[in-house]
Amino acid sequence: MGANLLPYGNDFDSHKPKPVITTKVDVSVDSKKKVQKKQSKAIYSLVGIVNYSSNCYLNAGMQCLLCIPELSNYFLEEQFEKVTHTTIKTGFVVSRILAEFYKQVFYTSETEVHPKTIVKLCPSGQQDTHEFFSKILFPSLQDEVNFAKTPERSEGWDSDQSWEWYTKFHISIVDTLFSGQYESRVRCKSCNNISFTYDPFLIVSLPANYADIESCFKADFESDSNTKIPYKCDKCKETTTAFKTLNIDRAPQYLVIHLKRLVAGKKKINDFIAYPQTLPLAKYCTHRGKSPVYHLRAICVHKGGSLSGHYYSVGMRNGKWYLFNDTTVRKIEESEVLTHEAYILFYILEGCSQEQPNYLSVIVAYLAYN
Repeated sequence: MGANLLPYGNDFDSHKPKPVITTKVDVSVDSKKKVQKKQSKAIYSLVGIVNYSSNCYLNAGMQCLLCIPELSNYFLEEQFEKVTHTTIKTGFVVSRILAEFYKQVFYTSETEVHPKTIVKLCPSGQQDTHEFFSKILFPSLQDEVNFAKTPERSEGWDSDQSWEWYTKFHISIVDTLFSGQYESRVRCKSCNNISFTYDPFLIVSLPANYADIESCFKADFESDSNTKIPYKCDKCKETTTAFKTLNIDRAPQYLVIHLKRLVAGKKKINDFIAYPQTLPLAKYCTHRGKSPVYHLRAICVHKGGSLSGHYYSVGMRNGKWYLFNDTTVRKIEESEVLTHEAYILFYILEGCSQEQPNYLSVIVAYLAYN
């Protein structure tokens, strides 16, 4: 699966979003009453998504993204059109497809929508939500906005230099919301010299063979774990083994955690992994990462084996929790939220000024669209 499976060419015109007329709209009392029952659904995007037999992975993933108001505003308002730098690689093919989908979801008067345009982004047959995010959707949105030509990074850059370079040239909505930075410390076993490297991330992938998220983090971020490859120290020039420590150096606004339940050639890990509504990560962060605390916003769930199964999602909309299973949408109690077989988790950083959908524009456009 790759990120180059995009519907370029003459077929693109059919995917352009319908024009939304915002003038001469009937906003009389009768008109408002007409949509009163449907208005809440339109504003909070509480609609199901049709499964064409094998796109449940996509439906579950998109329902998770619909729990992020900043993304809703970005696509509903077509903010990508404001990007004017001259190094855009592909135009806004995928962004416009996403904009059409978001308008479908927010403006429909039905209880479900058909994801025909988004399905065209993906290969046919059974696919995976994590691969959809990491190999298709996120890279495609990055390619459309981020700078194509950037100066090379220096191996000796410190945290500030590395982060400044990344944020200057990676300006997509994906990078804005999901990017963070790792700090990797490698300590030479011979002379105890410590070298630092800094790398960006969008998704934190953790081992899934532990009882809870805390243990999953500990397994990947535990201090002084032995490296399994030879290490040549820059200081003493000895080739030896080393000790490696991984930390979060820059905390993202939205933390996306992928639990590696599905490993190629191996049986899927179906064990329940406990995850909290509130996730403190101070022990796995540098001082620049400060003491981040995250709050759960959405969960993508996979049920089944490594070769087949079903995806659905749980997410928060307007402060309430809902279960999204293709065309079925139902409100659930908070006590049920933490009982699912989590595959991908979305957390928001405490203290972030989370946007809300522009309700007035959504209502007016909804009236015009129907």
